[in-house]
Amino acid sequence: MFQGLTGDLRQAVRALRTNPGFTATALITLTLAVGANSAIFTLANVLIFASMPVSHPDRLVEISTLDPKGGKGGLSIPAFQAIQDIGLFASMFAWLGGGMENLEMNGAIYAGSVDEIAGDYYAALGIPPAMGRFITREDIGLDHFTSARVAVIGYRAWQEHYRGDPAALGKSIRINGNPYTIVGVHPQSFPGLIREAAADATIPVTASAAIAEGVYDRTHAYYTVIGRLRDHMDEGQARARIEAMWPAIREATAPDAAPEHEAFLARRIQAEPAARGISYLRERFTRPLYILFGIVALLLLLACVNLASMALARAQGRAAELSVRAALGATRWRLLRASFVESLLLAAGAAGPGMAFAYWGAGYVARFMWQGYVPLALRLRPDARVVLFTVCAAVAAGVLFGLIPAWRAGEQDPGAVIGRASTRVAGGLGLPGSALVAVQVALSFAILAGALLFSRSLGNVLGRDPGFRADRLLVAQLFPRSTYRGFDNPAYFRQLLESLRAIPGVTAATFAHNRPIGFAPWKKTIAPAGVSAAYRVVAPGFFDTLGMRIVRGRDFDLHDDSGRPLAAVVSARLARMLSPSGDALGQRVRIADIKGEFEIVGIVSEASLDDPRGQDAPAIYAASFQQPENLGWSAAIVRTSGDPTQLARALREHIEAIGREYPLRIETVSDELRRDLLPERVLAMLSRFFSAAGVLLATIGLYGLLSFTVSRRTAEIGIRVALGASRRGIAWLVLRDVAVLLGIGLAAGLALAFAGARAVAAYLYGLSGHDPAALGVAAGVLVLAAIGASLIPSIKATRVDPAVALRHM
Repeated sequence: MFQGLTGDLRQAVRALRTNPGFTATALITLTLAVGANSAIFTLANVLIFASMPVSHPDRLVEISTLDPKGGKGGLSIPAFQAIQDIGLFASMFAWLGGGMENLEMNGAIYAGSVDEIAGDYYAALGIPPAMGRFITREDIGLDHFTSARVAVIGYRAWQEHYRGDPAALGKSIRINGNPYTIVGVHPQSFPGLIREAAADATIPVTASAAIAEGVYDRTHAYYTVIGRLRDHMDEGQARARIEAMWPAIREATAPDAAPEHEAFLARRIQAEPAARGISYLRERFTRPLYILFGIVALLLLLACVNLASMALARAQGRAAELSVRAALGATRWRLLRASFVESLLLAAGAAGPGMAFAYWGAGYVARFMWQGYVPLALRLRPDARVVLFTVCAAVAAGVLFGLIPAWRAGEQDPGAVIGRASTRVAGGLGLPGSALVAVQVALSFAILAGALLFSRSLGNVLGRDPGFRADRLLVAQLFPRSTYRGFDNPAYFRQLLESLRAIPGVTAATFAHNRPIGFAPWKKTIAPAGVSAAYRVVAPGFFDTLGMRIVRGRDFDLHDDSGRPLAAVVSARLARMLSPSGDALGQRVRIADIKGEFEIVGIVSEASLDDPRGQDAPAIYAASFQQPENLGWSAAIVRTSGDPTQLARALREHIEAIGREYPLRIETVSDELRRDLLPERVLAMLSRFFSAAGVLLATIGLYGLLSFTVSRRTAEIGIRVALGASRRGIAWLVLRDVAVLLGIGLAAGLALAFAGARAVAAYLYGLSGHDPAALGVAAGVLVLAAIGASLIPSIKATRVDPAVALRHM
């Protein structure tokens, strides 16, 4: 048997070398299709499926809380300590990270990512240091209210700032101006709990100057808590025990203040696997990746059908050869095996280039998806799972596109084939070939319709009126040079506002706590109405700068400071909720967790600041200078008279000249909107690419079928011409087959598109999955592609010389 396979392999190599056009086309098609599938799977593997590179990640369990609506929340340090004292886990830790801090490392000053930890962080993860040691419980000192100023730096930071020098141990770094001694370095394989963003430094939570005073505050329930199960316990047992003990822990660690106390007592405990770590990209892109995976699966199937039709045509051309082999004693199994060896050889040849294409493609898409302040830390190198998937996809493709030609080769009647060869009057590919072309049309229609739906949806979102003027707006996310403590925040921000307004080319300037666009604001309950509203803290001129209209009342001004009664501006929607007439001016309201009573001094028009895809929640705005604790971490916003990007440098210089802050990032509001729409943009971009490939494959398949049919029917066409058939009649003979196959393929593709409409509905804005315009354009593109594909074969058919055709019968 081995000798037979060796002979088949030699025969396959010889056959492919004698037909380089088919071989090159097949390899390129398979490389594209397999590579696309492998690229999307690589991203899905890293973000969705793969576990953290730690010891036995399946033994890690995250403990969190859920509010009555299912909203997930963290735990406070007192709650973490109470659960830790139960002894349910072999080791356990609390983690807070993902934020940006001012770092000074070996002379370089920059904004970097710092993680704060409590408990047995490294023991629970079970990872070794690249150098030095890790932070211990004794360093953290939760029990004795002390802390060591030590830090473990990330591997990337060690390489970048110390060039991997072991002498970095013992050196001092500064975080927000406070010194920390380097005691260890993370291993290269472990960037941190956040999969895509490596931590520059990890410190004890008690040593963080920003939060040390509030470590034991029961209202600070924002820590991620993870434990490692004991050997004799599984996840279900741990969940049952902690749920049984949660009421007592909840009561003992609830905040004392009435609103927070009531809210905390309503929360329930949850235990879930923590093997995959934390990923912001996973939260945003899991569903888009599944949709893209469906699209590339259709593309792979389309490629297989395309190659099957090409291989079937090639097999028809070799029918006499195969029949002679059968007449000389070759069994049906031998012919089937030889055909499969050829197709699998092509698939194997495409697997390696496909994996290389996947590595490049996955990296490109991941960088496009990532818009963080720190470099992307995802490790996209193919692992065993990716290699196995790529090989399986290539083999499956080889089997699929080799199945029909192999079956046809085994079904041939040697006598009939040799008899047809002697007469040279033959038809086309018959029913199998025609069916394959119709399937190509159906698959390409479904992929193209999806791409058009995503593109139209993105255009609808970008084209809608957001309620503010997004043009000529520049935003700078501000970051303190050390800390906001120790200087007069209101005086500084007044100075900053005057400086921004003095920049030539700036027509209006303001600032707001956090980014004004796409940043999820706090949701607060407004009393006495009891309604929920988005809470924003903004400076005077905010509404004018953004182009929002004051419907009634007034905007904030510089006199709205701590010396005057608290003022608030509400959105028109909230005003209607507070007053049936919509006239809420003069009403006094209270905002949950905010001291004092606010007087509504203005009503502003609606604007989609939170989510560019739809209407925002009702909103209430407070004056920045009346909320000095929220002046820090603001975003400066300026409106320009011309191109805003031309003022980015001047904006940076004016902010840095004051010496308190620097811009972490400067970008236009249009850029911010595009970043907030990344899932939709990724879907539109990649689906357009895949649909273009699908249409190209369908066109090639249709052209190949028609060309082969015309060449096989040359004698028949010659007879028809000799009997008086017109050129128009001959052309229609070719085009009629195209029209029938196109109609069948479009009908099947429409059914396929309808079937997938529900899966993509969440990413369609302003249209349904059955959008007539998208479906009509998709059909029109394929009709034009079919006309283009049939043009040359039909012209060739009309130019058949009957004398030449009959002479070669």
